[in-house]
Amino acid sequence: MVDLACNCADEMEVVPFPCKATDYGYPSKALLMDESGTLTVVGETPTLAEVQVGIADIGADKLVVIEELTNGQLVEQSREEETGADTADGLTNTFGVNMALTGNIKLLDEALRASLLALNCTQRKKMWIITSKGYIFGGKSGYKTPAFIPPMALNGFGTRGLVPINWPYQHNLNKTDPAGQNDGFLTLVNPAVS
Repeated sequence: MVDLACNCADEMEVVPFPCKATDYGYPSKALLMDESGTLTVVGETPTLAEVQVGIADIGADKLVVIEELTNGQLVEQSREEETGADTADGLTNTFGVNMALTGNIKLLDEALRASLLALNCTQRKKMWIITSKGYIFGGKSGYKTPAFIPPMALNGFGTRGLVPINWPYQHNLNKTDPAGQNDGFLTLVNPAVS
Protein backbone atom coordinates (compact mmCIF):
# COMPACT_ATOMS: atom_id res chain seq x y z
CA MET A 1 0.00 0.00 0.00
CA VAL A 2 1.35 3.42 -0.98
CA ASP A 3 0.86 6.55 1.14
CA LEU A 4 -0.94 9.41 -0.57
CA ALA A 5 1.24 12.46 -1.18
CA CYS A 6 0.04 16.01 -1.66
CA ASN A 7 1.05 17.52 -4.99
CA CYS A 8 -0.16 21.12 -5.23
CA ALA A 9 0.23 21.07 -9.03
CA ASP A 10 -2.44 18.37 -9.36
CA GLU A 11 -6.00 19.31 -10.28
CA MET A 12 -7.50 17.15 -7.56
CA GLU A 13 -6.19 17.19 -4.00
CA VAL A 14 -6.95 14.10 -1.93
CA VAL A 15 -5.64 15.08 1.50
CA PRO A 16 -7.31 16.07 4.78
CA PHE A 17 -5.95 19.64 4.53
CA PRO A 18 -5.48 20.75 0.90
CA CYS A 19 -2.36 22.68 -0.07
CA LYS A 20 -4.13 26.03 -0.02
CA ALA A 21 -5.81 25.51 3.39
CA THR A 22 -4.26 26.49 6.71
CA ASP A 23 -4.74 23.97 9.51
CA TYR A 24 -5.41 26.24 12.49
CA GLY A 25 -6.01 23.29 14.82
CA TYR A 26 -8.60 23.31 17.59
CA PRO A 27 -8.86 25.42 20.77
CA SER A 28 -6.45 23.91 23.30
CA LYS A 29 -5.60 26.80 25.65
CA ALA A 30 -7.18 30.07 26.70
CA LEU A 31 -5.92 33.22 28.34
CA LEU A 32 -8.21 35.21 30.63
CA MET A 33 -7.78 38.66 32.13
CA ASP A 34 -9.94 41.01 34.17
CA GLU A 35 -11.94 43.38 31.95
CA SER A 36 -10.15 46.40 33.44
CA GLY A 37 -6.71 44.85 32.85
CA THR A 38 -4.28 45.88 30.15
CA LEU A 39 -2.00 43.72 28.03
CA THR A 40 0.48 45.84 26.07
CA VAL A 41 0.39 44.62 22.45
CA VAL A 42 2.38 46.39 19.73
CA GLY A 43 1.19 44.45 16.65
CA GLU A 44 -2.19 43.07 15.59
CA THR A 45 -1.93 40.07 17.92
CA PRO A 46 0.07 39.45 21.11
CA THR A 47 3.56 38.04 20.75
CA LEU A 48 4.85 35.25 22.97
CA ALA A 49 7.00 37.75 24.91
CA GLU A 50 4.01 40.09 25.48
CA VAL A 51 1.91 37.20 26.76
CA GLN A 52 4.70 36.06 29.09
CA VAL A 53 4.84 39.58 30.60
CA GLY A 54 1.06 39.39 31.19
CA ILE A 55 1.36 35.99 32.88
CA ALA A 56 4.04 37.32 35.25
CA ASP A 57 2.01 40.47 36.04
CA ILE A 58 -0.17 40.96 39.12
CA GLY A 59 -3.60 42.41 39.83
CA ALA A 60 -6.04 43.22 37.02
CA ASP A 61 -3.24 43.03 34.41
CA LYS A 62 -2.48 39.37 35.19
CA LEU A 63 -3.18 36.81 32.48
CA VAL A 64 -4.47 33.45 33.73
CA VAL A 65 -3.49 30.54 31.47
CA ILE A 66 -5.99 27.73 30.99
CA GLU A 67 -3.26 25.20 30.28
CA GLU A 68 -5.41 22.49 28.73
CA LEU A 69 -8.92 22.59 27.33
CA THR A 70 -10.38 19.18 26.58
CA ASN A 71 -12.86 18.94 23.72
CA GLY A 72 -12.22 22.61 22.98
CA GLN A 73 -14.50 24.00 20.29
CA LEU A 74 -15.18 27.43 18.85
CA VAL A 75 -18.80 27.36 17.74
CA GLU A 76 -21.39 29.77 16.40
CA GLN A 77 -24.25 30.33 18.83
CA SER A 78 -26.39 32.83 16.97
CA ARG A 79 -26.32 35.56 14.33
CA GLU A 80 -27.30 39.20 14.57
CA GLU A 81 -29.35 40.03 11.52
CA GLU A 82 -31.70 42.55 9.99
CA THR A 83 -34.50 41.08 7.88
CA GLY A 84 -37.59 42.03 5.94
CA ALA A 85 -38.65 45.68 6.16
CA ASP A 86 -35.53 46.54 8.15
CA THR A 87 -33.40 46.24 4.98
CA ALA A 88 -33.57 48.21 1.74
CA ASP A 89 -34.18 45.19 -0.47
CA GLY A 90 -35.94 42.83 1.95
CA LEU A 91 -33.01 40.41 2.04
CA THR A 92 -31.22 39.38 5.21
CA ASN A 93 -28.17 41.37 6.36
CA THR A 94 -25.87 39.66 8.85
CA PHE A 95 -23.76 42.13 10.85
CA GLY A 96 -22.57 40.10 13.82
CA VAL A 97 -22.06 36.55 15.00
CA ASN A 98 -22.15 35.35 18.59
CA MET A 99 -19.44 32.73 19.01
CA ALA A 100 -18.57 30.62 22.06
CA LEU A 101 -15.54 28.77 23.35
CA THR A 102 -16.76 25.50 24.84
CA GLY A 103 -15.04 22.53 26.45
CA ASN A 104 -13.72 21.43 29.84
CA ILE A 105 -10.83 22.52 32.01
CA LYS A 106 -9.37 19.29 33.42
CA LEU A 107 -5.79 20.01 34.47
CA LEU A 108 -6.68 21.85 37.65
CA ASP A 109 -4.64 22.60 40.71
CA GLU A 110 -5.62 24.75 43.66
CA ALA A 111 -3.67 27.79 42.41
CA LEU A 112 -5.42 27.75 39.02
CA ARG A 113 -8.82 27.12 40.59
CA ALA A 114 -8.32 30.08 42.97
CA SER A 115 -7.22 32.34 40.06
CA LEU A 116 -10.29 31.36 38.04
CA LEU A 117 -12.67 31.92 40.93
CA ALA A 118 -11.09 35.35 41.58
CA LEU A 119 -11.97 36.30 37.99
CA ASN A 120 -15.65 35.72 38.83
CA CYS A 121 -15.56 38.99 40.82
CA THR A 122 -16.06 40.88 37.54
CA GLN A 123 -18.89 40.37 35.06
CA ARG A 124 -16.74 40.62 31.93
CA LYS A 125 -13.30 39.29 31.03
CA LYS A 126 -10.86 39.58 28.16
CA MET A 127 -10.09 36.27 26.45
CA TRP A 128 -7.54 35.05 23.91
CA ILE A 129 -7.78 31.58 22.36
CA ILE A 130 -4.73 29.45 21.51
CA THR A 131 -5.14 26.53 19.14
CA SER A 132 -3.35 23.19 19.00
CA LYS A 133 -1.24 24.53 16.11
CA GLY A 134 0.04 27.54 18.10
CA TYR A 135 -2.27 30.20 16.64
CA ILE A 136 -3.56 32.93 18.96
CA PHE A 137 -6.90 34.64 18.30
CA GLY A 138 -8.34 37.68 20.04
CA GLY A 139 -6.38 40.54 18.51
CA LYS A 140 -4.82 43.36 20.50
CA SER A 141 -7.41 43.54 23.26
CA GLY A 142 -8.93 40.05 23.43
CA TYR A 143 -12.53 39.01 23.04
CA LYS A 144 -14.88 40.56 25.59
CA THR A 145 -16.73 37.72 27.27
CA PRO A 146 -18.96 37.07 30.28
CA ALA A 147 -16.74 34.05 31.04
CA PHE A 148 -18.51 32.73 34.11
CA ILE A 149 -16.37 30.14 35.89
CA PRO A 150 -18.73 27.47 37.28
CA PRO A 151 -17.85 25.43 40.37
CA MET A 152 -15.71 22.35 39.84
CA ALA A 153 -17.71 19.25 38.88
CA LEU A 154 -16.75 15.98 40.55
CA ASN A 155 -18.36 13.22 38.51
CA GLY A 156 -17.61 10.22 40.67
CA PHE A 157 -15.15 7.36 40.99
CA GLY A 158 -12.43 7.16 38.34
CA THR A 159 -12.92 10.67 36.96
CA ARG A 160 -10.98 13.87 37.51
CA GLY A 161 -12.51 17.09 38.65
CA LEU A 162 -13.33 19.42 35.79
CA VAL A 163 -14.79 22.83 35.08
CA PRO A 164 -17.21 22.86 32.11
CA ILE A 165 -17.00 26.12 30.15
CA ASN A 166 -19.18 27.96 27.66
CA TRP A 167 -17.69 31.41 27.11
CA PRO A 168 -19.58 33.48 24.52
CA TYR A 169 -18.28 36.54 22.73
CA GLN A 170 -19.50 38.76 19.93
CA HIS A 171 -17.64 38.88 16.63
CA ASN A 172 -18.51 42.03 14.72
CA LEU A 173 -18.24 41.25 11.00
CA ASN A 174 -16.84 44.68 10.06
CA LYS A 175 -13.74 44.08 12.19
CA THR A 176 -10.80 41.86 11.35
CA ASP A 177 -9.87 38.85 13.48
CA PRO A 178 -6.14 38.36 12.90
CA ALA A 179 -4.26 35.26 14.03
CA GLY A 180 -0.63 35.13 15.13
CA GLN A 181 1.35 31.89 15.18
CA ASN A 182 4.14 30.80 17.53
CA ASP A 183 4.71 27.25 18.76
CA GLY A 184 5.84 28.78 22.06
CA PHE A 185 2.19 29.50 22.86
CA LEU A 186 1.74 25.74 23.30
CA THR A 187 4.17 25.70 26.25
CA LEU A 188 2.56 28.50 28.28
CA VAL A 189 1.85 27.66 31.92
CA ASN A 190 0.88 29.59 35.03
CA PRO A 191 3.73 30.47 37.37
CA ALA A 192 4.32 27.93 40.12
CA VAL A 193 2.94 28.98 43.49
CA SER A 194 4.92 27.92 46.56
